[in-house]
Amino acid sequence: MKGLEHFLHCIDTTNEKAGMVVRFLLIPLAIVTLTEVIARYVFNSPTVWAWDVNLQIFGVIILLSGGYTLLHDRHVKIEAITMHLPLKPKLVTELIAMLLLMYVAVVLTWQGGQAGWEAFVSRERLNSIWGPPIFHIKMLLPVAGVLLLFQSLAKFVRDLSTLLRREG
Repeated sequence: MKGLEHFLHCIDTTNEKAGMVVRFLLIPLAIVTLTEVIARYVFNSPTVWAWDVNLQIFGVIILLSGGYTLLHDRHVKIEAITMHLPLKPKLVTELIAMLLLMYVAVVLTWQGGQAGWEAFVSRERLNSIWGPPIFHIKMLLPVAGVLLLFQSLAKFVRDLSTLLRREG
């Protein structure tokens, strides 16, 4: 049991650190947005690069914060369905949701890995005027899938443990 707890702690720590790193990307995202707004509306001279850079920064934020968001229970839920349920049915609902999320994370890892590899091999670029490389962002798809998969597995194990203790 000690090994499982250590494994779950490692998952939590990895996603916590990923979230801590990714949050600093909000600063360049805001700076690039502000630069574009000032260039466009103050100097009447929009940039050709700001949208592409924002897209890439935001993509990294979204991809790498999924596990962190799940760790802190901040994903969108339809609580109107479960808020009046007793603990046991609520836990069963969460277990089913985590199984579905694990399926999605496996597909994201598998398909994202293929898409990332194809993008890397072709050195894929954004289809825009500036056309910066995008393959490095697509290569993060399997990383995002693994982070989400392991965090959903950790939540599943904890919820199952809670359910089994309540029944026993």
